[in-house]
Amino acid sequence: MVTTTTQGTFQALRTAIEGRDAGAILELIADDAVMVNYDRRQPLSQPITLEGKVEIAPIFSDVYGREMTHEVRDEVIGDDRISFNEWCEYPNGLRVIASAVFDVRNGKVVRACVNQNWDE
Repeated sequence: MVTTTTQGTFQALRTAIEGRDAGAILELIADDAVMVNYDRRQPLSQPITLEGKVEIAPIFSDVYGREMTHEVRDEVIGDDRISFNEWCEYPNGLRVIASAVFDVRNGKVVRACVNQNWDE
């Protein structure tokens, strides 16, 4: 059974992501959260690892401050884990998909692992 806290965290994340509201996303991140990012510049052997909300905040401010759309799809919600794909598109048509797994404790994201793929 999925907890109402985890379900609520997911719904708040979806609303904030699709609304490009970095501040609302950050409210759902624990102060001591860890975020691991893999993308075209950060291979498996050298992911970006950010520790704490202070280090994580600039990433969200950058991504959700860009002029592009965000759509959350394919979510899977467990007792203490959320997984989803985030489909993004820039005005010029460039697309990015980010697959994310978020560990949740007491309604806050404590660990995030994100893998991005770019349509270039």
